[in-house]
Amino acid sequence: MSTLRRRSGLVLAALVFSFVSPPAAQAADPEYERILNGTFDTGSKSPWWSSGSTPSAVEGGRLCAQVPAGTVNVWDSMIGQDDIPVEDGQPYRLRVTASASRAVEIRAVVQLAGAPRTTVLNKPVAVGTTPKTFEFTAPSTVTNDHAQVSFQAGGTGAAFTLCLDDISLVGGVVPPGGVRDFGSPVRVNQLGYLGNGPRRATYVTDAVDAQPWRLLDATDRVVSSGFSTPYGLDAAAGTRVQLIDFGRYRGSGQGFRLAVGDQLSEPFDIGNGLYRSLRRDSLAYFYNNRSGIPIEARYVGEEYARPAGHVGVAPNQGDTSVPCLPGTCDYSLDVRGGWYDAGDHGKYVVNGALAAWQLLDLYERSAQHRDRGVDLRIPEAGNRTPDVLDEARWEIDFLLRMQVPSGSLAGMVHHKIHDVAWTGMPLLPSADPQPRYLYPPSTAATLNVAAVGARCARVYAAWDKAFAARCLRVAERAWKAAAAHPAVYAPDGGVGGGAYDDTKVSDEFSWAAAELFVATGKASYRRSITTVLKAADGFSWQETGGLADLALARAPWRLPLLDQWKLRQRIAAVADVYVAALRGQGYANPYKPADGKYVWGSNSAVANSAMILAIAHDLTWSGKYRDAALESLDYLLGRNAINQSYVTGYGERASQNQHHRFWAKSLDPALPSPYPGSLAGGPNSGLQDPVAQRNLQGCAAATCYTDHIGSYSTNEVAVNWNSALAWITAFADAENSSPNSSKVLASPVDLTSGFYVDPDSTPKAWVNAHGSDSRAASINSSIASKPMARWFGNPPSGSTIGQLVGGYVGAADNADKLPVLVAYNLPGRDACGGHSGGGAGSPAAYRTWVSAFADSIGTRPAVVIVEPDALGDFECMSAAQITERNAMLSFALQQFRDRAPNTWAYLDAGNAGWVPAATMAQRLAGAGVSAAHGFAVNVSNYYTTSASTTYANNVRAAMATPKPFVVDTSRNGNGSNGNWCNPAGRKLGTPTQLGGGAEMLLWIKVPGNSDGPCGTAPSTPAGQFNPDLAVRLINGN
Repeated sequence: MSTLRRRSGLVLAALVFSFVSPPAAQAADPEYERILNGTFDTGSKSPWWSSGSTPSAVEGGRLCAQVPAGTVNVWDSMIGQDDIPVEDGQPYRLRVTASASRAVEIRAVVQLAGAPRTTVLNKPVAVGTTPKTFEFTAPSTVTNDHAQVSFQAGGTGAAFTLCLDDISLVGGVVPPGGVRDFGSPVRVNQLGYLGNGPRRATYVTDAVDAQPWRLLDATDRVVSSGFSTPYGLDAAAGTRVQLIDFGRYRGSGQGFRLAVGDQLSEPFDIGNGLYRSLRRDSLAYFYNNRSGIPIEARYVGEEYARPAGHVGVAPNQGDTSVPCLPGTCDYSLDVRGGWYDAGDHGKYVVNGALAAWQLLDLYERSAQHRDRGVDLRIPEAGNRTPDVLDEARWEIDFLLRMQVPSGSLAGMVHHKIHDVAWTGMPLLPSADPQPRYLYPPSTAATLNVAAVGARCARVYAAWDKAFAARCLRVAERAWKAAAAHPAVYAPDGGVGGGAYDDTKVSDEFSWAAAELFVATGKASYRRSITTVLKAADGFSWQETGGLADLALARAPWRLPLLDQWKLRQRIAAVADVYVAALRGQGYANPYKPADGKYVWGSNSAVANSAMILAIAHDLTWSGKYRDAALESLDYLLGRNAINQSYVTGYGERASQNQHHRFWAKSLDPALPSPYPGSLAGGPNSGLQDPVAQRNLQGCAAATCYTDHIGSYSTNEVAVNWNSALAWITAFADAENSSPNSSKVLASPVDLTSGFYVDPDSTPKAWVNAHGSDSRAASINSSIASKPMARWFGNPPSGSTIGQLVGGYVGAADNADKLPVLVAYNLPGRDACGGHSGGGAGSPAAYRTWVSAFADSIGTRPAVVIVEPDALGDFECMSAAQITERNAMLSFALQQFRDRAPNTWAYLDAGNAGWVPAATMAQRLAGAGVSAAHGFAVNVSNYYTTSASTTYANNVRAAMATPKPFVVDTSRNGNGSNGNWCNPAGRKLGTPTQLGGGAEMLLWIKVPGNSDGPCGTAPSTPAGQFNPDLAVRLINGN
C-alpha cells in the first residue's frame, strides 16, 4: 500500500466506529441513559471526578464533595463525568438530587469538554440543606461523544459540603455504543501480504456451504479465484466464518481486493518490502514519546513537533531533581530522559525495562541474521551505533538513574516516577504543572534493571564499552540488592499514574539470573534460573519467567549441548500451542485465553506470541512457525472480528484515536492523531473505563474495543506494546526484503583495534611451562607473541563447544581485538591424509556442533576458517560422501552468516599444488560458498604468498561471483618443497596482517604444531606443539 493511501486511511478510519441514527430521528423508547454510576450504590465514585481543590467521596450512598472557600469562578470547584455522547437536534433531560451543608446556588452544566465548549444546558440550581430533586431539559446543537456533565460550585464564598445522588441524563436516538458498523465481512490484512508468506483471509457469513471468492487487482480484473473453507462459529467473535486461502496466486502489486459475491474487502498489497515503512514507524514511536528532549520537526514533521517535557521549564517542575513521595526517603534523584509510558506522563521501570529489552533483542535478532535494520530519524542518527540501540539507550539511561544511591536500600530501584495526581486531557508534557515524585523501590523494578542492565552490557560491548561496563555494574549491584530485599512489593492502586503492582517476583529473579548468566558466565547465576517459557503465560511486564528461556536462546553456547537441545524443545513446544491456537480460530490469532476473556493490552499478547513463534522458527527453521508469526500480523492489521487495523496509519480502517495526552486530535483539532505505527491496546473483556462501559456492554471478547480517546482500557498506547510490534515487524521485513537490505552489520576489522594474540596458544603454553629452556625466548618473541588462529574440534569431556568458543571470542572482544578461529570437526575429515582424522560422530552431530559454534560468537567480531582440507579430499571419497559433505559445509556457512553477523567466514579452498583452480571454484560453489564471506588458501601448507595469491585469483576468476580470500602465511617463508608433513627447511612467513595481496595474510596453522607423526617430527601427533619444529621455522632449517 502506498504511503499516500496509508495516510488517507487516517481520514476514513474516523467513520468506522460511529453513531448511526435510525431513519426517523425520534426519541428512543425507553429512553437511553447516558450517565454511568449515577446512584453510587456500589460505594464507588468512578467514573465521576472532582477538581483538585475539591476532594470527594461516596458517603451514605451519595457523592459528597468538600467545596473550599476562596474560589473565584464557578468552574473552580466542580464534580463531573466525561465522554458523554450527544446528538444534534435531540433533547436531553438532566436530573439530580442535591443537598448542601448550607444553602447555596450551583450550576448544572452539559457542554463539550474541549474547545469550542458548545453548551447543551447551563442552569442554576438552588441547593438547600434538605435533599431535593432538580430536572432540566434542553436540546443539543452538536453531535459529539466528548460532552461533559458537571456540577459547578465555585465562587460561592465560605466552604461547604455538596452531596449529589440519583444523577441521570437521558436522551438521543442512538443506543449506547451506537450501531456498530464493522464494514465488509471479508477480512484481510489491510497492509498486505508478503510475496513468500501465507495469504489467508476470513469471511463472516452464516452460510454453511463453501462460497466462491475472487481476487481482484487494482483494475478489478479477476486474477485468481476459488472456494472458501467453512469453519463455523468463532467463539471469541461470536460470529460464524469461513476461511479463504489465496496463496496460489504468485503475482504482486497494489490495490488488490477479495470479493465474495458483491462483498469487497478493504484494499491490500502483495509483494516485497511491505513492512519496511511500518518497521521504521513502529520504532519512531519511541522518539515521539521521549521525555526531556524537544521532539523536533526535522525528525517527525511540524504536526508532531513539541517542546521538551519535564525539564524544569515552567510550568513543569522537571525531572532533574525529583524528590521521593513524602515520607519514603530524604533525597532527590536526577531521573531525566526515558520514555513516557503510555497515555499519561508517567515513567515506569517494569514497563520501560521490558520495552527496552525487546528493542535490544530486536537488534540482536537482526544482527544475527545479517539484517542491518532501518535508519531512524533521531538526533543520534549517523553516529557509529545502530539507531535502534541509540533509541533503546535513551530509556536505559533513565532506568540506570532510578537506582537508590546509598543507605539501607542502596542498589534497589525506584518503581516509578509520575505526577501526584491525574492530569486532564489533552495536555502537552511541557505544560504539565503537577509535582512529580519518585515512588518507593520494589524488588520487581530492581530485578528488571538487573536483567536489562545485563543484556545492555552484552549488546553495547561492541559499540560503547564504557556504557556496557556501567550497565553491568548497575545490574550486578541491583541483583545483590534484590537478594537482600526479596519481598519489597509495589502497592496496588494510587493516583496520578499506573500501579504496576506485582507481588510475585520469582519470575523476575529467574529472568535477571538468566541475563546475568549469559552476560558473565557465572555458574551462581545459572543456579538461580528457576523458570521456563510456558504457553499459558507467554511473557509480559507482570509475567517475566519466560524471558529466561528467551535470554538463553540468544546465547545457547553458554549451555551444554543437551541443555541447548532442551531449550529449543521448550520454545518449540510453546510455539506449537500458539500455532494450534491460530489454526483453531476463525481469525489468525495465536492468543487464545483459556477463559475466553481478552485482557488489557490483548494486542501485545498477540505480538509477543508472534515473537515467540519467530524465535522458534529461528531455532528450528520450521516453516510453520514462520507462517504463524506472519499471520499474527494479519490479525493486528485488519483480519479480525471488527475489521480494524489496530495500527495507526496502516490500513483503510486504522485506529486513530488512541488514549494519549498529546496525540489528541479528537479533543483538540490543533493537536495530531497518534503517530503512524502506534499500536492500540486492543479488545479487553474487562471494560475498565467509562467509555467502554458505556458503549461495549455485552460485547463478544474479540469485539470489546472502541477507537475512542477516552477508552484507556481498550485503546491506550504503551511502550511495551509498540516494542512488541517493532520486533515482529522487523522479523516480517527481514523475511522478504530487497536483496540489498540483508547486509553484514559491520566489518569485524572496523569493530576492533587489531588482531588478537592468543594468551593460551600452544607455543605460549610451552614457553610459560619452560621458561628456563634456551629456546623459550626465541619461540616467545618470534611465534608466541604473534596473532594466530585457535583451532576447535570436538570439545573435551566436561566442556561444550559453546563454552570454549564463547570464552575465546569474549576474551578477544574484551581486549578489543579480532580473533581468528578454525572450525575443524567434519565427520571423516582429512580423508586422504589420515593424520588429522576424527571429527563429529555424524552429520547431525556436526550440525549441532557448528550451530553452537556460530551462536557462541554471536554479534562479536571474529574471523573463522571453515574446515581445512574439506574440498581437497574428494578423490578419496564416494559421490554420496561428497554430497553429504557439501550439505554439511553449506549448513555451516549458513550458520555463521545467520548467527554470527559480525563474523567473516572463509571456506578452505586447498592450496596451489593440490586441486586445479577451475575445479576448486566448482567445489566451492557446490559447498555453498555464496553464504561465506570468502575462501582461504594454503592452510597448513608452505606455498609462497605469491604462488598462493596467483592460485586464489585464478579460483576467483572461475567463480560465478568472485569472493575475497585469505592466505595462510604461518610457514611459507621459504616456499614449498613438495612435501606437506613437517618438511625440513621451511620458515615462518609474513605475520598476520591486512592486505599483502589478499584480504588478509593470517597465521592459521600454529607454527610449531605438528602436521602428524612424520617428517622432522616422526613421533609428534597432529596438532601437538613441538619446540624443535618451532625453532626450525624460526631459523629456516
